[in-house]
Amino acid sequence: MAMDSVDQCLAMNTGSPKNLILPDGRLLAYRQRPGCGRPLVLVHGLMDCSGGWKSFIARTDRPVVAFDLPGMGLSERPTRPELSAYAEDLADGIEDLKLNDFTLVGHSLGGAVVTALAELIPHKVAALVLLAPSCFGRITASELCSAPVVKQILRGALPLALANPFTATGIYMAMANGRMPDRALLGRLRSSALRTAEGVQMAVKATADHGRSKDAFFLRQVGYHGPVCALWGSKDRIVSDSHAEGVLTAFPQARITVWEGMGDHPQRERAADLTDFVERAAARTRGPRRGHLELVPPIEPQPAAPSPARLTIAA
Repeated sequence: MAMDSVDQCLAMNTGSPKNLILPDGRLLAYRQRPGCGRPLVLVHGLMDCSGGWKSFIARTDRPVVAFDLPGMGLSERPTRPELSAYAEDLADGIEDLKLNDFTLVGHSLGGAVVTALAELIPHKVAALVLLAPSCFGRITASELCSAPVVKQILRGALPLALANPFTATGIYMAMANGRMPDRALLGRLRSSALRTAEGVQMAVKATADHGRSKDAFFLRQVGYHGPVCALWGSKDRIVSDSHAEGVLTAFPQARITVWEGMGDHPQRERAADLTDFVERAAARTRGPRRGHLELVPPIEPQPAAPSPARLTIAA
């Protein structure tokens, strides 16, 4: 098969990269693939881009739109380092693409952004899926990295670290429970190290500031009342599953699932299980507002899980 044909087949399965122009002229990148059923809108985590969802997209038959967060991938920087700025840009992108009644999925930083986005446009979001979401508890590392002296050091050191394959691999392995990054991700980090470093610094400041805010998600109920499910790995070294209580404060109707032995990156660590997890969430319709709604049935649940009405621990 010719290389052009291989590329065309890959684009058909995982979505082709595209761009749209935001109202103020900035570029927002995304990938889109048609399909059947309720659409999925996917938002990646820190130091990643829409390409990180490729294996997931290839496994689902649903229509998919995966955004590059502002300041990452091929998207231009947000207007300010605040979660609301990221949410506003994605809301403009969703409006431009005329998306409605979709399941919104966010990983890590993306989980925080989609929470703000669901509160901004709740009438468009059919269900919310949070994968190891940040900003449901304070993250010491983010607050440390946003301190003036450390921030100044990172400004010079981070681009060099991301451009070096060895240090970039070490950073990723620390986040992904010791798993090696794929070559495509390393290539993306190295080719856009300076731009990515600037985007990472803005995102870290946004999460740190949110954690210190009196309006933080984990201190109040978020203004989205549709179905919510959240997933963590028991070995997550970045966003601990102890933040689940913050999710339940923000979303009393949420269903929490913890997968034993998994780190921070379900797309890489348990891709097939994740596809099933999201599919079950997307298959649900928005019903009456009930507390403790179980969106995703447990996968081979283990006995003696605490608070079974809300928390599932699965192998």
